[in-house]
Amino acid sequence: MLYISEATKRPSSPDIIVPPPGKLLQLVRNQFVHGNYAIIRGMKQMAEAPTTLNTSATNNLIVTPMRATATSPSAESSGLIDANNKNVRILLTLANIQALRNDITPHLIAMFETNFSIKLTDETDELRKSLSQLDVSLFAAYTSPMIASVDQLAKNAITSPDWAPTTTSTSSSPPRPTDARPYIYTILLGLVSVHTEVSTTSAPLTAPILMHLLEKVLESM
Repeated sequence: MLYISEATKRPSSPDIIVPPPGKLLQLVRNQFVHGNYAIIRGMKQMAEAPTTLNTSATNNLIVTPMRATATSPSAESSGLIDANNKNVRILLTLANIQALRNDITPHLIAMFETNFSIKLTDETDELRKSLSQLDVSLFAAYTSPMIASVDQLAKNAITSPDWAPTTTSTSSSPPRPTDARPYIYTILLGLVSVHTEVSTTSAPLTAPILMHLLEKVLESM
């Protein structure tokens, strides 16, 4: 909106839009910023809620637009996801954070600044920081259980008394291994399970999550 600061209303002139009072602009500004923070708090509460939500079975389904179809009534094919699965809620929230940080929030701020001729420099930095902090927190919340499990599994297997191959009566040196240890297969199956869950819930997160887990697996070994 373009406001003419010298414009005033006169009885004989058509209605014109005069600049809003400073108090009203500050109120609108505060409500806009608080509304964005309310969205972030709501996303955090949804992602970190207890595993079993205290809602009806119908409300325990979250619709994901990328998977929804209008022709199939089933939950799986229509993109309805069980919200009682905390991992799924975290993944969906991480995907929403990326959308907010990269597209939606900058667009809303640009529209607000253009329409009200107000710069939200400090507020923009704080909102971006809050979204980044929530992203880091939820990313760790999703990956930490898997990392802890793999770390303990690898340590138990490597420190086991029968971990090293035994020598044979005909050779003084241990035989060459012909297969991977069982714990290796267990770790790989865990990564496959994570890949399936992430790729079917929020595909863009698959690569960064698996790369992070793979780095931690190598560190454990």
